[in-house]
Amino acid sequence: VFAAARDITEIKKAAEENKKLANVVEFSDDAIITKTLDSCILSWNKGAEQIYDYSKEEVIGKSISILAPPELKKEISELILKIKLEENVHHYETLRLKKDGTPMDVSITLSPIFDDSGKLVAISNISRDITERKVAERELNEYRNSLEEKVEKRTKELARSNAELEHFAYIAAH
Repeated sequence: VFAAARDITEIKKAAEENKKLANVVEFSDDAIITKTLDSCILSWNKGAEQIYDYSKEEVIGKSISILAPPELKKEISELILKIKLEENVHHYETLRLKKDGTPMDVSITLSPIFDDSGKLVAISNISRDITERKVAERELNEYRNSLEEKVEKRTKELARSNAELEHFAYIAAH
């Protein structure tokens, strides 16, 4: 009779941790996407479904370029090249398209994914919809510019009034 026993406590703990991390990814409000080095979508979480309005089934296996406006399609390959060259891509702000073609401002962070041998095999793409923030920034800039124009205009009016007052004061004094 042969009996073998093995403590699997560490294996169970690791499996639980993996499940927790998988849940964090799956239920994040941010779009968390995995893509191949040639832009093919490998994974797509619920946050990506909410942000881009595509279901997982609609995008798995397709190019991530379906999310880019035509004028920004080249940008995707440039960003992938940065990852291949081991450059960081953190909070890169750009435009992307929802399923219906509506443009939105996003902040993108790209991270390399390596296999066990250390070879780059995929890229993690975390996107956050920052449209509301960008609209608020644009409105704030417009308001600031409007105020600056009003201040400049008022400053010129006051300078003219001061010049007139100085002129009248000069005349009254002489």
